[in-house]
Amino acid sequence: PLMLGWRLFKTNINFIPMQYRWLRWPFLALLLFQLPTLAFVEEAIFRDGWFRYPTTNWFDGFWRSLGFGLAHVLSGSPLRVCLALVVGGLWFTHVYFAGGLAMATAAHTTYNMFAFAYTLGRWWWTGKDPFRE
Repeated sequence: PLMLGWRLFKTNINFIPMQYRWLRWPFLALLLFQLPTLAFVEEAIFRDGWFRYPTTNWFDGFWRSLGFGLAHVLSGSPLRVCLALVVGGLWFTHVYFAGGLAMATAAHTTYNMFAFAYTLGRWWWTGKDPFRE
């Protein structure tokens, strides 16, 4: 259990602007509009093979999904979150096989939008700031 809570940084470095009250809403607005672009870049790297070649089989898809999940360690996400994202990466691989980069990007963007809305909704409902630990 302790190992699953391990993280590279004390906090997720992507959300450092959330620590400043005056930056919160502008940052969230910009993030919301960038979610499709961020999803596209991740899908292009991990599924469509920006650096080498596109994913063509499940063996390759598994290793790329593992890399996709573990790459989130670099942002300061806990290891348990990164391992859960491996499962998400496998789903995005399935969608990529079914419909290519555009469909995988749409699925990834949908997931990101849901996570964004869920996080903000839970913050509003409970009053507990999800960006502070």
